[in-house]
Amino acid sequence: MEVKRLFIPLFFALMAGMIGNHYGLEKHEMIIGAMAITCFVVVVVITVATFTGVDFGRKLISKSFFLLIALSFLLIGHQLYSHHVEKDPLAFFTEQDSIALEAYVERVRERDFATDYEVFSPLLIINGEEVSFRERQTLRIYGIDHGYNSGDRIQIHSPVVEAVSSARPPDSSYDLYLKSRGIHNRLQASPSQVELLSKDGFYHQGFFPENRRRALNFMDHSLQEPQNQLMKSVLLGNQGFLEEDLREAFAQTGTAHIIAVSGLHVGILVIVFTLFFRALGIGKQLYLWMILGILFLYGYLIAFPISMVRAGMMYGLYILAFYQHRPYDGLHALAVVGIISLFVNPLALFTVSFQLSFTATASILLLYSKFDKGLSFLPKLLRSLVAVTLAAQLGTLPLMAYYFGQISIISIGANLLLMPTMGMLLSLGITGVFLGLIIEPLGMAVNVFTNGLLTYQIALVRFLQKIPGAFMEIGTFHFGWVIGYYIIIVSIYLYIEKRGFDYDMERIQKTPAAG
Repeated sequence: MEVKRLFIPLFFALMAGMIGNHYGLEKHEMIIGAMAITCFVVVVVITVATFTGVDFGRKLISKSFFLLIALSFLLIGHQLYSHHVEKDPLAFFTEQDSIALEAYVERVRERDFATDYEVFSPLLIINGEEVSFRERQTLRIYGIDHGYNSGDRIQIHSPVVEAVSSARPPDSSYDLYLKSRGIHNRLQASPSQVELLSKDGFYHQGFFPENRRRALNFMDHSLQEPQNQLMKSVLLGNQGFLEEDLREAFAQTGTAHIIAVSGLHVGILVIVFTLFFRALGIGKQLYLWMILGILFLYGYLIAFPISMVRAGMMYGLYILAFYQHRPYDGLHALAVVGIISLFVNPLALFTVSFQLSFTATASILLLYSKFDKGLSFLPKLLRSLVAVTLAAQLGTLPLMAYYFGQISIISIGANLLLMPTMGMLLSLGITGVFLGLIIEPLGMAVNVFTNGLLTYQIALVRFLQKIPGAFMEIGTFHFGWVIGYYIIIVSIYLYIEKRGFDYDMERIQKTPAAG
C-alpha cells in the first residue's frame, strides 16, 4: 500500500515531538503514548479482519511500517528540540581565567539606561589564545551613546555571561525567539570592558554587503520620507525601517504582509522574470533555473527569512516535478519544506513568522479553489484576489488574534485596493535600485514613478486605518481557542469535501455511461 502524501503526516509527527518536548513530556512518555496508539490501531484492524473475514495482509504490514516511521519522526522531533533549546555554547569557556570575545555588531537598540546589541562572534580569546567560535549573542552595555554601529568590530573583555533560558517551556516567549535565531547567551559589560577594533568591518566587506549598503543609501536619497522607509521594508522584508505609526497602520488594516518578504513577493518575482525571460526568447528549461538563482541571490541579500526560504524551496520542488514530468502537489511540497526547515532550525516552529507563513500557505492551497468557484459571479481578476485574500485571512485569523490582540475588519477591501499595485511596485523598485547602482540618473528617473506608487499605498492605509471599526481589539485570546477554531474549520472542510465527493459520484452514476 502506498501512503498518499506521505510527508504530511510525517511533518505533523515531527511537530508533535517538538511540541511535546516543549511542554515537558519526557521521551519515554511520548514513546509509551505513541506505542499505545499504534497497538490500539493494530488491535482494531485485527478485530475488524476477524469479524468481517477481510484479509488485510500486506496492507496491515505497510500501515504498521508507516506507523513505525511516524513514531521515528516523533522521537526525532523530541531530540532535535532538546539539542537546540539546551545549547549553551559559552558554558565551558566561562570557567576559564580570562575570556574575551571578538564580535561584529549586527543590530543596535537604544534604551533609557543601556544599549542592547546583537553581535556575531567569530572567535574567543581564552587566556590569550584564539579559539574559533562563530556564535551569536545579545550584548548589553550600560549607559548610552557608545558610538557602536552595525558592522563595527569590537572586543568584549570578561563579560558577564548568562544562558538564555532552556526551561520547558522557556521562561518567556522572547527567550524562545532568541534561541530560534541561534542566540543562546546574553552578555553584559560596562563601557570600559568593550574596545572598538575597527569601523564597518563586517557588513561593508564583500560584493553583496557592500551593494546592500549602496542600495539602502540610494533609496534614502532618491525617495521621499517615509516612502523610502516603505520601499526598504518591502524589498528587504524588514519592518524595522518603518516608523511605529506607519507599521501600526499596516497591521490594523490587515496589509502587513506586504512589508514581510513572503510567498507574495516570490510569486511576483517569478511572474515578472518569467515574462521577461520569455520575451527574450529563453526556453523554460533554462529560465526556471535562472529564476531559482535570482531567488537565491535575493534571499542571500535579505538574510533568508523563513517565509522566503519556504516559498523558494517550494519553487525548487516545482522545478523538480517539472523535470520528472510529474504533477506538482503544493500541499505535499509544503510538508517537505516544513520538515527540512525544522531539521535545520527546530525552534522556528514556535515563531510567529513560521506559523503565519505555513498556515497562510496551507489555507490558500486548500481553500483558494473553493472560494474561487463560489465567487464565480465576479470578474476573473477580482475573483482571484478576493479568493486568495479570504483563504489566507481565514487560515491566519486566530493566530493574528492570539499574537497581536486585534483583528482587521477591512483587510479584504484593503488588500483589494493595495494588491494590484504590488507587482508594479516590486518591479519598479528592483529596476530602480539596479539602475541606480549602475547609472544613478536612470535609477532616479524610475524612482519618480516608484515614489508615486508608495505615496498611494501609504495614503491608502492611513485613510483606511481611520475608518470607524476598521479593526477590533481582542485583548487576551487563549491558545485553546486557537486550537478549537482550527478543529472546527478542519471539520467543516472535511465535511464539505466528503459531500462534494458524494455528490460527484452520485451524478456520475446517473449518467448513461455509468450504466
